[in-house]
Formats: sequence, structure tokens, C-alpha cells
Amino acid sequence: MPRMMEQHGFTGQAWQFRRVWKTYRPSGGLIYKSLEGLNPSDEADFWHIMESNYKVGLPPPSSFGSIFHRLCRIRWPKKSLIAPFRSFRCGAWSMALEKGTFSEKMYHYDLRSAYRWSACQGLPNLKSGKRVYDLEAENSIFLVEFTPGNRPPWFTEDRGMMTSEEILGLKIRPLLLMGVQFSNWLGLSGVFEKIEQRFPWCYKRISRAFWGRWNGETDVQQHGWKQGHRVRQLPNPLHNPIWSHFITSRVKLRLLETVKQAGGVHVQVDAILCREPLPVSDGPGGWQLKEEYPRGLFVDGTGRWGSGNILVRRMGLNTREAEQWQRLKKS
Repeated sequence: MPRMMEQHGFTGQAWQFRRVWKTYRPSGGLIYKSLEGLNPSDEADFWHIMESNYKVGLPPPSSFGSIFHRLCRIRWPKKSLIAPFRSFRCGAWSMALEKGTFSEKMYHYDLRSAYRWSACQGLPNLKSGKRVYDLEAENSIFLVEFTPGNRPPWFTEDRGMMTSEEILGLKIRPLLLMGVQFSNWLGLSGVFEKIEQRFPWCYKRISRAFWGRWNGETDVQQHGWKQGHRVRQLPNPLHNPIWSHFITSRVKLRLLETVKQAGGVHVQVDAILCREPLPVSDGPGGWQLKEEYPRGLFVDGTGRWGSGNILVRRMGLNTREAEQWQRLKKS
């Protein structure tokens, strides 16, 4: 992208997200888009993605998430409802629950289309929200503060968001700061069914990426060169921490429930390493067996585990560090 900007003499406008150039429009209808957000496996994959967009009348996408949001346009309520939650981001739960070498037979499972499954359980119609100050209120989301030793395993701060589903499932009673209760709920099952029909080549990638746009206050940086190089940080018009938290928290609750039932030793986003086999099923929300380890495995830390002398996952280690680790393990 920088080469194209230089070629056009740094005219027009460009958009950058997290230091990655997304789109450059030097003038008129000429537009360059980065492949970073799509990361196609090969040329055939790229043209399949473009063809799917063309058939439904969509322009070339910048990311798989952008495909979802062009098809599923939702009008957001007044900012006042979201305002108390704007500073909070949601994320996945990754943790080495036990470290060491496990000699018994171990299992590695993934939750199929975890975030799609979670979103299809129902999301609150934000226009139906009203303030509540009752931690027992159903169909609600709360802003809470935890007391020492009373924090859920995936929380890193003493203040955060919790849904009524988390309150019920975790049996934790933090200090309530405020809450919002919803009387109406929306279903996204129909949206995902249409996406699966219209984008058979990449619907799974869309199902993984759709919620990320809701999980951040800021959007892209807009760059212009009309009067010198000027940069403007744009707000995210789709910021929705409430939906983000409902979606991610349900996946974490499923993992926690399975950890207790099947002797889990490690969780990572939508995957679990456990001692007991799980019932498997097809479709979103079903467990998929990825690998069995009859001779056991080892867990060195969060995102770092393997079997024998082989490091299967190496989160936080680059290639050189992983190779050094392998040599040390063999010695």
C-alpha cells in the first residue's frame, strides 16, 4: 500500500487500522484494498471470496467482518445506554489451569463456531434496555466491582462487566455499581444461515470475525494529503460492548463448565485440553475432537503445550524461541 501511495504522489485518502493499511483511494473511483484482513490461502481462495461478494452485490471486502456488517445492518440506540460500558473491552479466556506433565490419556477439543453459537442464543435489543440496581435481575448486564478473592478466572481487573448469565452460573456476588435490563431480544440465526448459503467458501471465517467490530471504541485512522499529511482518528460507529460481552462470556461459561466436568487442564479461546472424553456433535456449539494423546501431554504455560518432545502450541514464542525450546526439551 505505501508503494501505491508514493506512485500516486500521496494524493487522496487512506485508511489504517492498528498500523495496517486497509484502503487507499487516490482519486475518483480508483480504490486499492489490502489483503491483510482476508489473508487468502492462495489465488483461487481469493477469487472465490471476490466472486461470493460480487454475486450478492457487495464491493470487495477489507475483512471478513466487513462482509457480515454489510449484510446485517443494525440501528444502534442512543449512546447514553452504552456510555457506562464504553471503556471495557471483551476477550477470550486463555489459561493454563494446571502445569506439568500428565501421563494419562488426554484429549484436545474445539467448540465448533463458538462465537456464532453464542450470538445465536439471543442478543438484547438495546432499545428495550432500562436501568436496574438489582443483581438478581434477569436478562441484564451489570457494571460490577469485585472483592479480593472473588473474581472470575478470566477477569484481570477488579471492575468489569458481568451478564445475568454469569451471575447465575458463577455464583459470585460482586458489588453492583449499575445495570441495564432488557425486555426484548434479537436472534441472529437467520443472518448466519443466509451467510452460509451465500458465502459457502468462507462462511466459517465470517462467523469467527463478525463480532470484533463491536469490541472497540476507535475505528480506523483516516489519512489525507490535501493540505499536508493529516491524520484523524475516527470513532467506531458500531461499538457495542454489551453484545461483545454477552457473546464472549457465554463461550467462557461453556469452557468453565466443561473444565469442571471433564478435568480440564488448559483452555484457549474455544479449545480445551481435558482428561475425560466429551460427546461430539456437528454444527455450531458442538464439541469437535481435534486430537487424542494416549501417552499424555505436558503444559508449560498458557498457550504452550505439547506431547513428547513436540511443542504443539507455542503462543508467545517466535520460531527461533520455539526451536530453542525444542532443543532444551530434547536435552
